[in-house]
Amino acid sequence: MQRSQLEHLIRAAAEITNEYEFVVAGSQSIVGAVAAPPPVGLKPCPIQTSR
Repeated sequence: MQRSQLEHLIRAAAEITNEYEFVVAGSQSIVGAVAAPPPVGLKPCPIQTSR
């Protein structure tokens, strides 16, 4: 996942849920925390949601 994809996912989740704070955990959390994550951090993985 690329940073732009993560940003899009968070914007869409905010619009659907009317929540504006989210916790990104696991391997994809590095995508939002680091400007240029290592290639291993960009591998696709399933996204889990819970409410």
